[in-house]
Amino acid sequence: MAQDNSKTPSMVLHELMTKLGLSPPDYNLVFQLSGSHKNRFDFQVNAGGIQATGSGTSKQIGKQQAAKNALEKLAEIGIYKPINLPVSNTNEVALDCIVELHTLCLDNKMCPPEYFEISSVGPPHNKEFTYGCRIGSINTEATSSSKKMARRLAAKEMLERVKGICLELVQDEYTMALSLEDQSAEAKAKYMEVKEKILPDKTYTQNYTYNSFTKLMLSKELNYDDFASYLKTPTRESLEEITKKLDIEYILTLVQQNPLIVSLNLRVDMPCTIFARGNTFEEAEEKALKEIFNILDLLMTTDRYK
Repeated sequence: MAQDNSKTPSMVLHELMTKLGLSPPDYNLVFQLSGSHKNRFDFQVNAGGIQATGSGTSKQIGKQQAAKNALEKLAEIGIYKPINLPVSNTNEVALDCIVELHTLCLDNKMCPPEYFEISSVGPPHNKEFTYGCRIGSINTEATSSSKKMARRLAAKEMLERVKGICLELVQDEYTMALSLEDQSAEAKAKYMEVKEKILPDKTYTQNYTYNSFTKLMLSKELNYDDFASYLKTPTRESLEEITKKLDIEYILTLVQQNPLIVSLNLRVDMPCTIFARGNTFEEAEEKALKEIFNILDLLMTTDRYK
């Protein structure tokens, strides 16, 4: 679980002005470009007799950047001491994560993330808020001294997890081929034999796999809820129920003995294949099932907003 208890640049700048007995910072939007993937918002802030500007892909980010630049100017003239009023190092990254996560879900035709408050503890002047982020059955949570930052940090952790799953969806079937380059000729031959059976064409992309599942589920009038209970338990029995509903096959194959490697392939229009290694067949099978269920959970959310 992510956690952050520091303050944003705008919070620090406002608190500094209050301690100095000066007027609160005055922010003005001086430039705006919106309605495209290259949004830009420029803010100007006046505080403590100095002026600073900042840009960002959202108004909040632009404002925070302006506040940060103002604090740097105040530090140069000795008015602001970062050690007394620190600014979080994670804020700037977290600010972008909600927008980036939402864009990633739209681009890959997944349902948008859901955010929810988990807890609020502590005295009124020093509360800690915990927020959760959910996409399908994947959940993350984060704690911070403000609701907004807890939400952003939960989005940041979710973004890292979803990016990892999407990347593995495209790359996992290729990485094993590279790892086998230094293995024996027998292992290479076995891999090629299996590859020809389950990966007839490796030129497809992640979006083709998403579209393939979407069309399949739409044609059978199925949605995520039809599979939700099975997706909670990544077992062979649950996978059999899922593939039975979709009227597709899956193949679990022993690729080689040393090291022990198995492949798990879903036979759809654009095949989805996972390789896993273990000390025993059961251990490798368990790893492959967990990974394929993570991927299925993401793929099956694509039908919700058609």
